[in-house]
Amino acid sequence: MIKLKSLITEGKPRAGDYVKVYNGEIGQINKIRRTIAYIKLSNSVLPSDIRKLKPTGKKEKGKTLWTEGILTEGKITSDVDRAAKKHGIKFKKKVKTVFTNDFTGPNEKGEKVKYDDWMDYNPQNYKSQGMGLVSELMGKYILKKNMRTRTGATAVFINRKKDPKSEFTITYANSFSGAYIAYIGVKGQ
Repeated sequence: MIKLKSLITEGKPRAGDYVKVYNGEIGQINKIRRTIAYIKLSNSVLPSDIRKLKPTGKKEKGKTLWTEGILTEGKITSDVDRAAKKHGIKFKKKVKTVFTNDFTGPNEKGEKVKYDDWMDYNPQNYKSQGMGLVSELMGKYILKKNMRTRTGATAVFINRKKDPKSEFTITYANSFSGAYIAYIGVKGQ
């Protein structure tokens, strides 16, 4: 027999449930007031909007485990990869680490940031493949800048306006060493 109370609260986090927060630490929901869940971590309490908590389908110590919106991690890279395969682009994938203060602020201490740096050297038709990739991504992401040159173009996209880490670049051009199509963006976005 199914209890009425369990049917009503099935899709909502409750006090006592566990949450995996953005840094990977698992904390327990201490209390919920309106739409704010107070998550008790090892050394602090983190308030979080319950509408952003997603169920993982797993259990932690017999209670439901939730995540703090981490389920969409890697969405940009998977969208770019899927669109590239659709247009016949075969990226050689590399990761580079850069020490920068682009995301912390001009007067703040810098941080190490990992970037996805993908390239397709000598594609069959760099211009039509590159334009197809850019036009497909324009339907999903905000086009911030589109710079055309006589040898190709560069398109800068952003996913969330207030998050500079969600910015990425698609470039297609014909240089002295040959044609190429490139994607550069922060890893894990």
